[in-house]
Amino acid sequence: MRPLVSVIIPVHNAGHFAAEAIESALAQTYPHVEVVVVDDGSLEPTEWLVKRFAGRIAYYAKPNGGPASARNLGIARSRGEYVAFLDADDLWEPQKLAEQAAAMARHPDAGLVYTAVATIDRAGHLLDGEAVVEYRPSGRVLAALFMRNIIPTSTVLVRRACLEAVGPFDETLLVSEDYDLWLRIAERYEVAYVPQR
Repeated sequence: MRPLVSVIIPVHNAGHFAAEAIESALAQTYPHVEVVVVDDGSLEPTEWLVKRFAGRIAYYAKPNGGPASARNLGIARSRGEYVAFLDADDLWEPQKLAEQAAAMARHPDAGLVYTAVATIDRAGHLLDGEAVVEYRPSGRVLAALFMRNIIPTSTVLVRRACLEAVGPFDETLLVSEDYDLWLRIAERYEVAYVPQR
C-alpha cells in the first residue's frame, strides 16, 4: 500500500482558478490522494466548489487568517503520511505526486521533496516557450536556502512526521511563512529535488 498524500489547497477569492487547481490535484496518477480545500474567509462564494466536487474533496471554511492558518487547518484535518501544498491559482502536471512519492522512497532521510516550476498564462500556455531552469540543489540545502527561497510552495511534498518534528506554519507571519518552514525543515532534514512539475 502506497502512502496516502494529503493535498492542502487554501482558497481566498480565487475564482475559477480554484476549480482548475482542484482538478489538477484530482487528476494525479498517484493512486492514494485526498484533497483538502480550506476557504480562508473568501469574500466571494466558494460553496459551489463543494457541489462541483461532491464526494471528491474535504472542504472547510474559516474566518480569514492568512495562508499559514489555512494550511495548518488543512494539515490538522488531513490524514496522509505525506502532505502536499497547492495554491488555488497553481496547477500540477499529472505525474507530479507519483514522481515525488518515488523520490521520498529513494531518499528516506529527506523530509521534503520539491519540483521544477513553469510560468503559464491564463490559457495555460508556457511563457517564453519553456520553463526557466534555475539552481535546484538536493541534500543538505540549508546554506543555499538561507541565501534565498528556492522552493515554491506548490512544489512541496513533505513527510507529516517532519511537520510534527519542526512545527507547523508560523501563523504570526503574514509573508514568507513558507520560507520560514522550509528553513526549519532544511535545518534538520535533507531535501530532495525532482524535475517534474
